Amino acid sequence: MRELFNNLNKNPHKAFKKHFLKSIHLEIGFSSVSTESLLLQESALKLGLANNFGLKICKRLNRANVALTNLSDKEMKITNHSTTLGLIFSTENQKRELQVLSDRIVYSDHEYTGFTDLKTSLRGQLSFLFKTLNIPEDVNKIGFRKINSVRVDEATSYEDATAIFNPALFAVTNTGFFSPDALNSIESNLALEKDKKKFILRTNISKASEAASYICNLDFDLIDQNINKLDYVFDTVLPEINQLHCDLFIWAVTNDLIKVMEV
Repeated sequence: MRELFNNLNKNPHKAFKKHFLKSIHLEIGFSSVSTESLLLQESALKLGLANNFGLKICKRLNRANVALTNLSDKEMKITNHSTTLGLIFSTENQKRELQVLSDRIVYSDHEYTGFTDLKTSLRGQLSFLFKTLNIPEDVNKIGFRKINSVRVDEATSYEDATAIFNPALFAVTNTGFFSPDALNSIESNLALEKDKKKFILRTNISKASEAASYICNLDFDLIDQNINKLDYVFDTVLPEINQLHCDLFIWAVTNDLIKVMEV
């Protein structure tokens, strides 16, 4: 996946004392099973995920459908019904959530404790799911998204607030094109794609409710749509993507912010 970038340095991966991760999200695609087969194993999934991974809350993911039927020229009938798409498992505090759909899982973590913990837990969850649902251990997509949120205080302008980031991310603040008093927020999206590999960068900055404070979000999403065995995904693909996340974050920020994270 590194071929998507030019001149992106590979940095030694280390755990910082502080981080700005707001949440992480993983999507892993696999061979499709019917929703009926998934629901037949609801009790077994509920028990295993609760006992082994702390995902004690289970509910069905439903989609509402509305249908209109003409009864006459002047009368119509509206019918509401829901379709079950999958199951949602979560911790009691809702900080970790696993969506199990017919062809993929989506895992969200709002109390990230590190890549090693994530990989160990998610690998166990996937192995349990594949075995319970009798799914071949072939992964056809892995998406790993990290959302960083940085609050900058005592900044008198957008230029001050973005000074701790790579100038390329918020270059528009230095153009003089607009009146600073009129600026409400800045948002941007960048998408790269090559050989079934994708990178999406979303950035935004806006004023906080308090004076002289700003909220800056860096949203990195790396996606590999090549088919790989489950073990290879966790042994090779996911660690490589995580390393890229580290390198991209370091590219996106200045040494001043890195020093804050090291203290």
